[in-house]
Amino acid sequence: MGLQGIRANNMWLAVFASVAMAFGLAWFDIPGHCAAFAARDSDLAAALLDGHTLYLIGMAVTVALTALWPLFFERHAKPFLAGCVCAGAVVNALYCFSASLSLTAFAVVLMGLVDVLFINLTAATTLMYVVDRRVQASSVICALALKTLIAYMVDFLPSSVAQMGFFIVLPLVGGAFSFLALAKVTPQDRDIADARLKFAFPLSAIMLGILLMSSVVFAATRVVSSLGFWGSGHVLADGSVAGCVILTLAFLVLSYFTLVKVDSRLLFRFLPALLCLFALYALVYTGMGEGVGMPTTALASLSLYAEVYGHAFVWSVILLAVRTLQTPALRVMGIQFGLFVVMELLLQRFLLACGQGSLAVVMFAFFAALAVLVWALCHFDGMRQEEVAPHCAAMGGISELDESESPAVATEPVHDDAPAQAEPIDPRLALAQSHGLTPRETDVFLLLAQGRTRRFICDELFIADGTASTYISHVYDKFGVHSKQELLTCVLEGESS
Repeated sequence: MGLQGIRANNMWLAVFASVAMAFGLAWFDIPGHCAAFAARDSDLAAALLDGHTLYLIGMAVTVALTALWPLFFERHAKPFLAGCVCAGAVVNALYCFSASLSLTAFAVVLMGLVDVLFINLTAATTLMYVVDRRVQASSVICALALKTLIAYMVDFLPSSVAQMGFFIVLPLVGGAFSFLALAKVTPQDRDIADARLKFAFPLSAIMLGILLMSSVVFAATRVVSSLGFWGSGHVLADGSVAGCVILTLAFLVLSYFTLVKVDSRLLFRFLPALLCLFALYALVYTGMGEGVGMPTTALASLSLYAEVYGHAFVWSVILLAVRTLQTPALRVMGIQFGLFVVMELLLQRFLLACGQGSLAVVMFAFFAALAVLVWALCHFDGMRQEEVAPHCAAMGGISELDESESPAVATEPVHDDAPAQAEPIDPRLALAQSHGLTPRETDVFLLLAQGRTRRFICDELFIADGTASTYISHVYDKFGVHSKQELLTCVLEGESS
């Protein structure tokens, strides 16, 4: 398959994975906020537990299992996905037509287990193999936008029976797109994913901290929005289709410019997203919107999209963590969503017990987590390359940072008491050392020596396009060449000698 064919195949992979995730995410929203299920949700909450809490219990089981045995689930992804699709249709039918509240509650727990397993497996086995970071992030954003439209449009179906029928077949449609995406994953995609450079300590520890704190931010965002409680009704139900479409387009534009089209350094990638989330949060939940005369429907719409934007932010953190941590994708999601479940249950119980007056405490938790996230990002961005280079070299990892301008140092041979041979030095590393390349220039050189493009180097080393061009120019100058082809010739000659 040629380069154009690989790119086209990867684009279809992103499209199918995005649609599959949209149906998986709508799977949760519809029973909690669709008019056809309002009475059932109220009866369930009055007799036992509210549907949202029951769903989170099932979700907790899934994230625990996938965090403990991620490779097992990934190796058997197809049978597990097929099981999720079939079980999902049965569970949804049980939820729709069961006359027993106990069976209905059991169906909601199973729904949380099966639905989250479907979403996470789809993401781990398809979306994570999308090579281009921007396409990958855009896929999640489009999935969330499409999910919102699907959940909103279900209320426009002519009867409750039609709405329930759509809900029952929804897993089958999502499963079909998930298997279409699986069919588009090629060995080349897997090879590229396996070859991605990973963070080593201490950068990996900071990335893990960012992952965990973002889940606290997301939990607080969901709890204070109407989507955090089942039976609340869809906040856009009284609006027009045109209004929902306009809001969705606004969400896509906002997400694109703050989560996709940003500088590759971590601080500048996430800080705009956090500031936008802060602005939406403050406008909706602190009374600022009412203070400037915004109508109730507008505030309700912003509430929905603050939650969806928070969801997009969390997935962008997950995608980066999967690319940079030496941990399977399902374990990363298990860690993230595991803490999210715990925090949302605690915050939800707190709000229910203490009333709306406790909203200020939840908002304090949100802003405190936001402050810690900003501090972690600034600390991450401010670490010096020379402080982390030895750790990164030990594991073949790279750092987010620029620039220690000291020459790259090859690994020293290891000796013991008996006559021993020095460990062989990678000829390409030796070549980089002999030409006086800095550690960052060495990272760029090693990728150029594999024939990688500048765009690939940007994504792998998390540097901007202009920064990559500068490093490539430095490498060319130190090798005395003017093109990648000439550099590859030097590499081949150096390896042969």
